[in-house]
Amino acid sequence: DKCYLAEISAYEGEAVIVEARMDGEYAEALSINITEAGKTLWIGTAFNPDFVFPNDKLSAHKVVSISLSIRIPAYRDVQVFGSSCNVMLSGAFNEVDVVLNDGSCTLDQVARNVKVNTQSGHIRLNSLQGAVKAISHYGRVLQEEIPQGEKRYDLETVSGDITLQRTR
Repeated sequence: DKCYLAEISAYEGEAVIVEARMDGEYAEALSINITEAGKTLWIGTAFNPDFVFPNDKLSAHKVVSISLSIRIPAYRDVQVFGSSCNVMLSGAFNEVDVVLNDGSCTLDQVARNVKVNTQSGHIRLNSLQGAVKAISHYGRVLQEEIPQGEKRYDLETVSGDITLQRTR
């Protein structure tokens, strides 16, 4: 929830690797929460439960900055939920589902099946091939011709722009 950047990549390994960078006045009060429920691993960021915001006039202007680099074993399913988070995904995932408020989403040669929904965030797809459905209700869809293929991309935004680019 407090994360402004999440770089998620697939790799040929067995473990999930999470690296975080936390900056700002309250960096020491931030934590990464990793919980497991069945076969699902939840990764999130939040203030520590015992943290109390100082009651001063300057506290509203304090900046909190969290970026995550997450490496996930290839061919797994990935779900991302964020508010103002910019998400960058790359690699061979199985299914990808991204829901963002005003963060942007960049997809670089990802997954077999991808679904991205944003409110105002931009979406960028870099792909060699695939069946693409791109809808921007109040933004623009800028596209290069991407040849049909087995991968499926369902991209939708309310007011952001969608850019489709064929990789060479």
